[in-house]
Amino acid sequence: MFQLTIKEEVFGTGKINEISMHFSSERITVSDLIQQKVTARVKEINQDLKTRNISPFYKTTQEQVLNQDAIQKRFAKSNDGTIDAEKAYYEALSGFQRNVFFVIVDGKQREDLKEELVLTGNSMVRFIQLMPLVGG
Repeated sequence: MFQLTIKEEVFGTGKINEISMHFSSERITVSDLIQQKVTARVKEINQDLKTRNISPFYKTTQEQVLNQDAIQKRFAKSNDGTIDAEKAYYEALSGFQRNVFFVIVDGKQREDLKEELVLTGNSMVRFIQLMPLVGG
Protein backbone atom coordinates (compact mmCIF):
# COMPACT_ATOMS: atom_id res chain seq x y z
CA MET A 1 0.00 0.00 0.00
CA PHE A 2 1.25 3.47 -0.82
CA GLN A 3 0.04 7.04 -0.61
CA LEU A 4 -0.24 9.41 -3.55
CA THR A 5 -1.22 13.06 -3.77
CA ILE A 6 -3.49 13.95 -6.68
CA LYS A 7 -3.74 17.55 -7.83
CA GLU A 8 -6.99 19.02 -9.14
CA GLU A 9 -6.56 22.14 -11.24
CA VAL A 10 -8.97 24.47 -12.97
CA PHE A 11 -7.11 25.54 -16.10
CA GLY A 12 -6.38 29.25 -16.27
CA THR A 13 -7.46 30.09 -12.72
CA GLY A 14 -4.40 29.11 -10.72
CA LYS A 15 -6.67 27.17 -8.34
CA ILE A 16 -5.18 23.87 -7.20
CA ASN A 17 -6.67 21.40 -4.74
CA GLU A 18 -4.79 18.36 -3.49
CA ILE A 19 -6.26 15.04 -2.42
CA SER A 20 -4.13 12.47 -0.64
CA MET A 21 -5.16 8.91 -1.46
CA HIS A 22 -4.03 5.41 -0.54
CA PHE A 23 -3.65 2.71 -3.16
CA SER A 24 -3.34 -1.00 -2.46
CA SER A 25 -2.07 -1.89 -5.93
CA GLU A 26 0.24 -0.06 -8.29
CA ARG A 27 -1.71 -1.25 -11.36
CA ILE A 28 -4.96 0.60 -12.00
CA THR A 29 -7.03 1.65 -15.02
CA VAL A 30 -7.78 5.28 -15.78
CA SER A 31 -11.45 4.54 -15.03
CA ASP A 32 -10.57 3.09 -11.62
CA LEU A 33 -8.32 6.07 -10.88
CA ILE A 34 -11.21 8.42 -11.67
CA GLN A 35 -13.55 6.37 -9.50
CA GLN A 36 -11.21 6.39 -6.51
CA LYS A 37 -10.52 10.11 -6.89
CA VAL A 38 -14.23 10.95 -7.21
CA THR A 39 -15.10 8.78 -4.23
CA ALA A 40 -12.44 10.49 -2.10
CA ARG A 41 -13.54 13.95 -3.26
CA VAL A 42 -17.24 13.21 -2.62
CA LYS A 43 -16.38 11.97 0.86
CA GLU A 44 -14.52 15.23 1.50
CA ILE A 45 -17.36 17.35 0.07
CA ASN A 46 -20.00 15.47 2.08
CA GLN A 47 -18.02 16.15 5.22
CA ASP A 48 -17.74 19.82 4.24
CA LEU A 49 -21.50 19.99 3.58
CA LYS A 50 -22.12 18.86 7.14
CA THR A 51 -19.89 21.64 8.47
CA ARG A 52 -20.93 24.23 5.81
CA ASN A 53 -17.30 24.52 4.71
CA ILE A 54 -17.01 23.46 1.08
CA SER A 55 -13.28 23.77 0.42
CA PRO A 56 -10.38 26.17 0.53
CA PHE A 57 -10.44 25.59 -3.25
CA TYR A 58 -13.01 28.43 -3.30
CA LYS A 59 -11.49 31.69 -2.12
CA THR A 60 -14.22 33.72 -0.45
CA THR A 61 -17.02 32.82 1.94
CA GLN A 62 -19.50 33.98 -0.70
CA GLU A 63 -17.95 31.64 -3.30
CA GLN A 64 -18.09 28.78 -0.81
CA VAL A 65 -21.80 29.33 -0.12
CA LEU A 66 -22.66 29.75 -3.81
CA ASN A 67 -20.68 26.68 -4.83
CA GLN A 68 -22.14 24.61 -2.02
CA ASP A 69 -25.62 25.14 -3.42
CA ALA A 70 -24.42 24.32 -6.95
CA ILE A 71 -22.72 21.14 -5.76
CA GLN A 72 -25.81 20.02 -3.85
CA LYS A 73 -28.02 20.60 -6.91
CA ARG A 74 -25.63 18.96 -9.38
CA PHE A 75 -25.48 15.50 -7.86
CA ALA A 76 -28.27 13.24 -6.66
CA LYS A 77 -28.45 13.34 -2.92
CA SER A 78 -29.22 10.44 -0.68
CA ASN A 79 -31.85 10.66 2.04
CA ASP A 80 -29.40 12.33 4.44
CA GLY A 81 -28.65 15.16 1.97
CA THR A 82 -25.16 13.99 0.99
CA ILE A 83 -23.88 13.66 -2.57
CA ASP A 84 -24.24 10.29 -4.28
CA ALA A 85 -20.69 9.10 -5.10
CA GLU A 86 -21.85 6.63 -7.75
CA LYS A 87 -23.72 9.30 -9.72
CA ALA A 88 -20.75 11.66 -9.37
CA TYR A 89 -18.49 8.90 -10.76
CA TYR A 90 -20.72 8.39 -13.83
CA GLU A 91 -20.82 12.15 -14.41
CA ALA A 92 -17.02 12.22 -14.17
CA LEU A 93 -16.71 9.41 -16.74
CA SER A 94 -19.02 11.35 -19.06
CA GLY A 95 -16.98 14.51 -18.49
CA PHE A 96 -13.75 12.66 -19.27
CA GLN A 97 -15.18 11.38 -22.54
CA ARG A 98 -16.37 14.90 -23.47
CA ASN A 99 -12.93 16.40 -22.59
CA VAL A 100 -14.36 18.47 -19.72
CA PHE A 101 -11.21 17.48 -17.83
CA PHE A 102 -7.96 15.75 -18.59
CA VAL A 103 -6.01 13.18 -16.59
CA ILE A 104 -2.24 13.62 -16.69
CA VAL A 105 -0.13 10.84 -15.16
CA ASP A 106 3.63 11.23 -15.01
CA GLY A 107 3.53 14.01 -17.60
CA LYS A 108 1.43 12.14 -20.17
CA GLN A 109 -2.22 12.80 -20.97
CA ARG A 110 -4.30 9.64 -20.62
CA GLU A 111 -7.12 9.36 -23.13
CA ASP A 112 -8.49 5.82 -22.73
CA LEU A 113 -10.57 4.82 -19.70
CA LYS A 114 -9.34 1.22 -20.05
CA GLU A 115 -5.66 2.15 -20.17
CA GLU A 116 -3.73 0.44 -17.39
CA LEU A 117 -1.45 2.68 -15.36
CA VAL A 118 1.44 1.74 -13.12
CA LEU A 119 1.49 4.11 -10.16
CA THR A 120 4.13 4.52 -7.48
CA GLY A 121 4.43 6.82 -4.50
CA ASN A 122 6.45 9.13 -6.78
CA SER A 123 3.86 9.30 -9.59
CA MET A 124 2.53 12.74 -10.51
CA VAL A 125 -1.24 12.68 -11.10
CA ARG A 126 -3.17 15.77 -12.17
CA PHE A 127 -6.82 16.25 -13.05
CA ILE A 128 -7.14 19.42 -15.11
CA GLN A 129 -10.63 20.84 -15.58
CA LEU A 130 -11.33 23.23 -18.43
CA MET A 131 -13.36 26.37 -17.83
CA PRO A 132 -16.26 26.77 -20.26
CA LEU A 133 -16.18 29.97 -22.28
CA VAL A 134 -18.69 32.61 -21.29
CA GLY A 135 -21.46 32.72 -23.88
CA GLY A 136 -20.35 29.64 -25.74
